Amino acid sequence: MKTKLLLFVLILLGLPVSVNGQSAANEHSNEYTTGMQHYDNKNFGMAFNQFQQGAENGYADAQNALGDCYYEGEGVTKDLQKAVYWYQKAAEQGYAPAQYSLGYCYQEGEGITKDIVQAIKWYDKASEAGDADAQNALGDCYYEGIGVPQNYKEAFYLFNKAANKDNVEAMYSLGYCYLNGQGTETDTQRGIYWLKKAADEGHDLAQYNMGLCYYEGNGVAQNMQEAKNWFKKAAEQGNEDAQKILAEFKDQNTSVKNQSQQKAVPQTAQSAQTAKAVAEEDDDDDAPKPTAAELAALKKFKASMAGHTYQCSNFKFNDPTLDYIMSAGGMQIVASIVFVSKTQAKVKATFKLNSSAAQRSPTAYQMKESIERIMNYTGTIYTWGPYLAFKNPNGNSDYMVKPREGTLKLVDEYGNVFKKVK
Repeated sequence: MKTKLLLFVLILLGLPVSVNGQSAANEHSNEYTTGMQHYDNKNFGMAFNQFQQGAENGYADAQNALGDCYYEGEGVTKDLQKAVYWYQKAAEQGYAPAQYSLGYCYQEGEGITKDIVQAIKWYDKASEAGDADAQNALGDCYYEGIGVPQNYKEAFYLFNKAANKDNVEAMYSLGYCYLNGQGTETDTQRGIYWLKKAADEGHDLAQYNMGLCYYEGNGVAQNMQEAKNWFKKAAEQGNEDAQKILAEFKDQNTSVKNQSQQKAVPQTAQSAQTAKAVAEEDDDDDAPKPTAAELAALKKFKASMAGHTYQCSNFKFNDPTLDYIMSAGGMQIVASIVFVSKTQAKVKATFKLNSSAAQRSPTAYQMKESIERIMNYTGTIYTWGPYLAFKNPNGNSDYMVKPREGTLKLVDEYGNVFKKVK
C-alpha cells in the first residue's frame, strides 16, 4: 500500500517515476539503446560516448553499460576502479545487472577491496530481482559455503531458477545436483538433460562430464565413441582434463561396447581367468603354477594371517583411463583386507572424494556407490596358485592377493601393495 501511494503522489507532482533505476516510460534509456546499436556494430568508441552521456544523466542502464566498458576496456582504457564506481551508481538505483556485477567485483576483489559479505549482499539483491547471473553466483556460494552456511537445497533452488532462464553455468550445476542427489532427489535423466543442455551451449566442463557419463555408462548407454566425441569438444576449448584423457584413448581399443557386456570394475586378463576358475569350482588345473619361493611365502603367511588387517591407501585398477578419471576427479580408494580367521576375510573399499570431485565429475557419487557395492563383502578364503582368493558372494569376480617375497606385504593382481596395519 505504501509503495502504491508513493507512486500516485509522484505522478500527481509530475515527477518521473523510477522502476529499477529507469524511467517508467521506457524500458531502456535512449542513450543506452543508441549506445548498444553502436556496440553491436563494434563501434566501441561511439558506444562509450552514448553510455557516458546516459550515465551522467542518471540512467542506471547506461551507468551499468559504462561500467562494462571500463571493466572490459572497450572504447576506453580499462579501469576496474571506474567500472566499480559506475556499477555502484546503477546498483544503488536497484538495477539488477549492476548489482550482480558489483557483487562479483567484491567477491573477486577487482577494482575494490575483496569483501564476501558485500558480495553476498549484492548477489542477493540482484537474485531477488530475477537476475540469472546473480542467482547462479549466489547458488555457487551456497553450494560451496562461501560467505553463507553451506546449503545444497538453497543452491539447487537458485541453480534451477537461473537454468530455466538459460544461464549456461547454472544448467551445468543443476545437472550435477540432479545426478548426485544434492539439494534434491537423485534424478539421472534430468541430470543428463541439463548437463547436455550446457554442453550443447559450449560449456567445456559439461562437455567433459558428458564424456565421462558415456565412458562410465551413467545415465546413458555406455558408448566409447560418444565419450570420445564429447572429450574432443572439451579438449578443443582447452580443457586439460579432456586433452589428457583423449591421449589415454590412443593406446586403447575405443570401439563401442554394449553396457550389459561391461563389468563395473575393469579386469585384467588374470582376473578374468580367476573368474573362470571360480565358475569351474576352483579347478586348480587353470591356476598359475607357483614357484617354490611363492609356495613357501604363501604357506608362511597363511600360518599367521588370522586376526590381522592389511591396507592399500591408494588403490588403482591398472586401467589407464579409469585410473586417470579417479585422480583427475579428486577420487581415491582405500582398500582393506581383514583376515577374520583362517577361512574368512572381509574385503572393504572406502571411496574418498575431495572438495572438487563433484565439480570435476558429476558421476563421482555413482562411481562411489558402484565400486563400494562390488568391493565390500565377507568371503571364504581359498588358494589359487600363488594367490589367496576371496570368494565374492555378490557374484562378481573373486579378489586375489599374494605375499610379496621378502617383505611383510601383500600384492594383488593389479599391482596394488597392501601393508600390515594391525
